[in-house]
Amino acid sequence: MYIQKFLLLPNAFKGSFSAKEVADSMQRGILQAVPDAKCLLMPVADGGDGTLSIISSVINGKLHTHSVPGPLLQSIEASWFSTGDTCVIELAQASGIGHLTGLDAMNANTLGTGVLIKDAYAKGFKNFILTVGGSASTDGGTGILCALGARLFDQNNNELKPCGASLLQIDRIDLSSIDKGLFDCQFTIACDVENPLYGPEGAAYIFAPQKGATKEQVVELDKGLQNLALVMNGDLAHFKGAGAAGGVPYLMTCVFGAKVISGFEWIMEIFDLENKIKNADIVLTGEGSLDEQSIHGKAVGKILERCVKQNKLLWIFPAVKNLSGYDFIQERAKVFPVQTESGQIVELIDIEQCVAKVCLDFKLGTKK
Repeated sequence: MYIQKFLLLPNAFKGSFSAKEVADSMQRGILQAVPDAKCLLMPVADGGDGTLSIISSVINGKLHTHSVPGPLLQSIEASWFSTGDTCVIELAQASGIGHLTGLDAMNANTLGTGVLIKDAYAKGFKNFILTVGGSASTDGGTGILCALGARLFDQNNNELKPCGASLLQIDRIDLSSIDKGLFDCQFTIACDVENPLYGPEGAAYIFAPQKGATKEQVVELDKGLQNLALVMNGDLAHFKGAGAAGGVPYLMTCVFGAKVISGFEWIMEIFDLENKIKNADIVLTGEGSLDEQSIHGKAVGKILERCVKQNKLLWIFPAVKNLSGYDFIQERAKVFPVQTESGQIVELIDIEQCVAKVCLDFKLGTKK
């Protein structure tokens, strides 16, 4: 008897469920409808929230926990992961939006992420992989830099605190107190988006509203990021991913020569997903909101590319679909919003039941 093979590659439903919880729910739904199905569960991440958990579940290594300042300087516990001579630092662990009960786009910062880098460096690590999705701030990466010893000054030589509100006032950045050895370290930045530093598609206009910025603050932050680029005397502001996490890849590239990569491509290599997709009959993925960002650097878009390339059937299960201008996705995959009215999932069983229904419909030939 032919056994149908399902490959489950969900991302986290941000703010609701981890990628593992979603994968488990999907499997229950499949087996409810197709009891003899074979399921391979591979929860994924693309450099955003949950990346550290997924990486540490498949690679031998050690988690290190450290007390750091959160996005608004509240004390939190955050972890980083080491394997061999490499350490993986997830920005969301220290500086993620999930740490905030109230958003503050102008004052949130990445200081805590810099503290994690400093802790790993003090323990002898010189090869850093920094995953930058899920940021709470638009500080241009100045928080990280200041945690490592940099100082920000305005034109009157007053020292500034690292945050979005300071960007427009920065006149110079003093790097002289950064440990010289850090400049010999290798920094790789794993991004989940491809946006430039500033402009209509940049960090402020696209992401700052999600971090609590008003329209006026978005304009100020965008001007601040432009000013940061002028201060750095660099022409790097428009490379793909420069505007991720409020501009962190831009500043890390300018100061430390960081290499920017696709977070999902990195995960894909670790998991050997190319072959996993090749051996599957049906691939399932999903995330909280399927929108334009989903298909520009994030896991869902990358999975779609691979499935199209290998002519594999892809089912996408988002909590809500906001892709009215991108209906071409339906020509390559089937999208099944778990809930379409409220845009919120109440329980994991909602995912399970939605997947079960789709499997039953497909099995009976009513889905085409």
